[in-house]
Amino acid sequence: MPSASSDSSALISGNRQRHNGGDGLFPPFARFEKSYVFSPILVLNFLHLRNAVFAFSTLDARTYANHVSHELEPVLIRQAIEFLRRSHPWFLRPSYDYAGGEIDLVVAGETGPVLLIQAKGTLPPQGARLTERLADRIRDGIGQVEKFRALEVTEQEAIASAAVGRPVAVADIRHGILARSCFGAPEIFDPALGIARITLPLLSLALGEMRARGELVDIDALLLHLEGIELRYFVEADPRWEEGAISLAGRHLHVPLFKYDQDMVDMVRAQSWACSFIEEPNGGRT
Repeated sequence: MPSASSDSSALISGNRQRHNGGDGLFPPFARFEKSYVFSPILVLNFLHLRNAVFAFSTLDARTYANHVSHELEPVLIRQAIEFLRRSHPWFLRPSYDYAGGEIDLVVAGETGPVLLIQAKGTLPPQGARLTERLADRIRDGIGQVEKFRALEVTEQEAIASAAVGRPVAVADIRHGILARSCFGAPEIFDPALGIARITLPLLSLALGEMRARGELVDIDALLLHLEGIELRYFVEADPRWEEGAISLAGRHLHVPLFKYDQDMVDMVRAQSWACSFIEEPNGGRT
């Protein structure tokens, strides 16, 4: 029976008989009968958890479906709940079913607006095709929101009210889509859509900013911080396209290059990580 280590190595290595690549995954190990060949640089760049998970889904789709895929969305939701729970005594209700649909996470204060969240982007994408797959999932989430909004006003109010255990007017219903790191679908950025974009890093930063300022916490304030932080960092990262050139076989090829301020992005990542911890009275951190 193969060991766990041999099973793992099969996911992140390639050989002439079995191809593990494609969709942005390049196996960093080449496997031979009794040995492996690898480049330390390739290992640093390609040995990511998301790549191993993708290779697992490709090589053993049945086991992946039975033991992994159905856990990804609940894990994402639990992480979001943990961020919210440690910051404020929100009302939090995951996986709320109603006739004709499901709300992945309901968030509310004692009064005021209610946020209905659909969780979709469970893994960070790697490469164009995985980004497109993510976009399809985000579009599914948009479709779920639009389906809810197509219900009669009284039905929308009844669903939201039942979810939180208090009366909720349709004017106080907010919608959001939760992803781990990004969205892929450009239409999610359309202001007319009226759907909040929530990622774990943005959520961590928004909650941390609100704690630091001692602000009154409610759904609309949280959504305002999420939008403001996203806009601020988009501007400061200075994303842009530039033309680059490479020499190949005596010819110069001109290619479009996506550029941004990597130092600023690294700083935001560090801030998001720091905000995910909360100081305890005894000096510890959770």
